[in-house]
Order: sequence, then structure tokens, then C-alpha cells
Amino acid sequence: MTAAPPPPPPATTAEGGAAHRLRLVALGAVAALGFGVSFPLNHVAVEAASPIAVAMLRALVAAPALALGLRLMGVPAPRGARAWRASLLLGALSTAIPFILLAAGQALIGGGLGGVVFATIPMIVVLAAPLLPPFPRIEARRLPGCAVGLAGVTLATGGGGEGAALGVAMTFAAAACLAVGSILLQRFPDLDPRSLTLGQVTCGAAMLVPTALLWPGVQIGPALAPVPFAAIAANGILSTAAAMCAMYMLIRAAGPASAATINFYTPLIAIVVSAATLGEPLSPILLAAFGLVTLGAWLVARRR
Repeated sequence: MTAAPPPPPPATTAEGGAAHRLRLVALGAVAALGFGVSFPLNHVAVEAASPIAVAMLRALVAAPALALGLRLMGVPAPRGARAWRASLLLGALSTAIPFILLAAGQALIGGGLGGVVFATIPMIVVLAAPLLPPFPRIEARRLPGCAVGLAGVTLATGGGGEGAALGVAMTFAAAACLAVGSILLQRFPDLDPRSLTLGQVTCGAAMLVPTALLWPGVQIGPALAPVPFAAIAANGILSTAAAMCAMYMLIRAAGPASAATINFYTPLIAIVVSAATLGEPLSPILLAAFGLVTLGAWLVARRR
């Protein structure tokens, strides 16, 4: 029996640990930045084009970019009728409908406010999960966090200006769709969630194409102008494909609990980027709403 090799020297171990931490930080930064800048990017696009056209082109850009990224990670496409049925369901709930709602909401509210409202996904999951299979019991200890976060959304709505209520409602509905989609994903424990993500974006794009082409009065041409299309392409590549790939790599390397912490940074990035690039004011109401929503998300996500 051969002797076990000697342990690596402390310096090597420390260097390996530092490299691992740096990789986790880089993955988290890509995911948080991608999700955060999606709101100002949507805002730029819908200033020139229809929200339906913006949603369709975002999905058409994201699907091949995500397929390439997952292929480089060694993730196969969905296989079998069950996987594609799940992809159709999730494609409607987690891609087609929320992409339309997010684009339409950004036509009415600022990118910072959109990011704050969208950060309520963990709270919606807590409230909606008991109503959907597998019907888990609601945890009472998480309800105060839900109340705090929803109070932040209510506060933000009041300070959003004309049309804010409808824009916030659309963004909140998009967050609810994604929350329900993440709950229903648990019905397919035998399927690779990364493959299902590729399937859902592909199916969502397939749903959005006829929707955009048949929607009364929608013109695709304005969305293909240089500025809006650059924003749409960045949204599809950075905020959808790259952010999703980074998120999955982060989950694999650090676990879902650590990966979930990027929810605390996404609204902050949306606020800062919208203020720096779009000139949106950093109003006290918006900052207070951000604080309440972030506190609510922390109360919901914390462990005992």
C-alpha cells in the first residue's frame, strides 16, 4: 500500500482558497450585474420600440447565446417529450409573459424602481408556494419579511410619478410569473434545471415570435435601429444568457443559499446604473423602498 502524498504547503492552500473565492466573487458579479442592468437596458429599448417587439428580440438573442454558453459547460439540450412539455410550461411562465411585462413596465417606470420591485421574488415564492404543488406549508417566521418587502413596493409606487402604479403592477406580475415558474420547477426533480432553462428560453422565443407578428399595430422596424437593438442585444446576451450561466456555475460552486445573496445587489445595481446612465433621480422614497425590499428579502432568506 502506497503512502498518502504529503499535504500541500500552506501557501499553496491559501492561494487555492483565494482563487476559489475570487472565482465566486466574479461569478456573483456577472450574475448580479447582468440581472441589474436589464432594467435600464429595457428602458432604453422601449423608448424607441414596442414592448412586444423588444421582448421578442430579447428572447431571440438570448436563446442561441444561452445554448452556446451551456454547451461550453457541457449541458445538453432537453431530451424527451416530458422535458419539452416542462419547457413549454416554463417558457410561458418564465420567459414569454415576464419578458413582455418587464418591457411594458419599463415604458412607465424607471429602471431603478423596476429593479426594486423585481427583488420581491423571494417573498412571492414564500406566499405562493403553499398554493401550488408540492404544496409545502407556509413558514410563519418568513411572513414578517414578506410584509416589510411589500411595504417597500407600496412606498415605491407612491413616489414613482404618473403611470407608476401600472408599471409597478406589470413588473410585480413579471416577478410573480418567475416565482411561480421556480416553484413548478420542483415538479421535475429528475430533469436537469439547466437544460430546462435552455428549453424554456427557446420555447418562450417560439411563443413570442407569432405574438409579436400578430399583435395589432406592432412594428418590428424601430426595435432594429442601432440604439434600441444594442440595448436589446445586451439584454439578451449579458442580462439573460451570461447572467443565467454565471448563476448556475455559482450554485454549483457555492450552493443555492450563497447564490441567492445576489438578490440583495440586483436592485442596487439597477438604481445606480439607471441614475448614472439615464439620469434618474435618487429620490429618498426610492432609496427607502430599496431598503425595505432588501430588508424583507433578507428576513425571508435568513436561516434559523
